[in-house]
Amino acid sequence: MNLRVNFGFAILFLFAFFAASSVYAQDVAGDNDREDSTGSVIDLGRRSKSFNLTFLAKWGDRSQIATIVLATHKNALGAAVGAIAGHTICTSVAVIGGSILASKISQGIVATVGGLLFLGFSLSSYFYPPLQ
Repeated sequence: MNLRVNFGFAILFLFAFFAASSVYAQDVAGDNDREDSTGSVIDLGRRSKSFNLTFLAKWGDRSQIATIVLATHKNALGAAVGAIAGHTICTSVAVIGGSILASKISQGIVATVGGLLFLGFSLSSYFYPPLQ
């Protein structure tokens, strides 16, 4: 098998995995929850999941490569500050938009639709493999 076919299978597996985890994921309460000094509950499982998904989504994407190129050709500190500011703004807009969306529809519907979309992506990558 060549490398392109192996990546195709990896993509198929990851989309299917994310579909299954989105559809069948349930909130785990108890062991992952801790109270901070103000008495509010910090859901460590949800925070680690959001960190992992964001980290994996951003790993090797065009913005990361553009930041590396910019840092090698221009001021590295300026590139780092600009990248941090840009990602902070984009992530803040996503979080605010998500909280507004969550007030309109239930989390179960979002998880089910997201899982079905990932399942569709998985089927699409199976039936329409990458061009060779």
